Amino acid sequence: MRIAVNAQAYRAGIKTGIATYTESVYQHIWAIDAANEYVFFSNKPSRKLEKGGWDRVTFRHAPSPLANKYIRVAWENSVLPIRLLLDKIDILHCVNYSLPFKTPSHIKKIITVNDLIWLKFPNYFPKDSVYAAKKRFDHACASADTIIAISKNTKEDVVEASHCEEEKVTVVYDGVDCGRFSKVQKESLLAESIRKKHHLPDQYILWVGGYRRHKNVELLCNTFIKAKKQYGMPHMLVLCGPGLLFEGAIKTISKTHKNDIMVIGQVNDDELPVLYSLADAFVFPSLYEGFGLPILEAMACGTPVITSNTSSLPEVAGNAAMLVNPTNENEIAEAIAKLIFDQELKKTMIKNGLERIKIFTWENTARNTLEIFKKVGG
Repeated sequence: MRIAVNAQAYRAGIKTGIATYTESVYQHIWAIDAANEYVFFSNKPSRKLEKGGWDRVTFRHAPSPLANKYIRVAWENSVLPIRLLLDKIDILHCVNYSLPFKTPSHIKKIITVNDLIWLKFPNYFPKDSVYAAKKRFDHACASADTIIAISKNTKEDVVEASHCEEEKVTVVYDGVDCGRFSKVQKESLLAESIRKKHHLPDQYILWVGGYRRHKNVELLCNTFIKAKKQYGMPHMLVLCGPGLLFEGAIKTISKTHKNDIMVIGQVNDDELPVLYSLADAFVFPSLYEGFGLPILEAMACGTPVITSNTSSLPEVAGNAAMLVNPTNENEIAEAIAKLIFDQELKKTMIKNGLERIKIFTWENTARNTLEIFKKVGG
């Protein structure tokens, strides 16, 4: 078969869940698939993907996800369908449920839904963006032959929002790259160099993510400040991720509480496992996640996790994390203190985490996705 990948939402260097999903899935699919040919539409593929794309993969240009939205919509609904015909495509996989409105009828269509944040929290987005997302979503779900959801919770959201049959939606979990995310010893030269580079405190609690309101970072900051005073913790809260330095509320809190909160922004790929490994705990009280990959990354680095009891997070965390109500400051504060001071609990969480991550591998994600291609393609 000839399989096209609409990866317009992916661009190497942009640290998003969709980017990680796209890069990881296709890096592993191309490593195991010796039968099919691929045409990969994106603005900027990573070197890993280009190296993994052997003579059966053709890379074609698409507008950047940072480009004007009208340019992106115009390309997807005019240029892409013509290109699919010229490339004699059998299956189209859209990694972010953005399906052209006029895809040639003989082409089988598969979409991946990572989350429905815009539907769960419409007040966090401009009204026109929510309206456009709803139109794209409804069309994609109605037109797709198969829908991939990255968790059971996301599947439930898709079925409820689209009113499609449950059989049309298949759950394929994301994975964690244990070759990249693993425990880094605190005494190592690498750990010491990263600690000095970012001026990390001796003891800290870590949060990782891109700043968006549903990530609940502002409440976490206020909760941590209160918890530190109440329980006498010597730790700081370290916030790591793109966009944080430009968010007014977080910037104000971190300036006012310089001894409590440190904002370091986005870090290099090889630095993130070190940040996880040096932390005494990872706290991720998000209001909603389609999957919640950072909690698995932390577990893989031997760091105990506190996360929310909402959306997909309990499904992914299993018994390997402390689950809290993300809107209850007292509950979050108590969980942080308990994990810090109860060493037996900490050891148990670390052990459970290292077992839990064995379930989620990108190899499994790739094989399950490839099976869907085979089934849809006949």
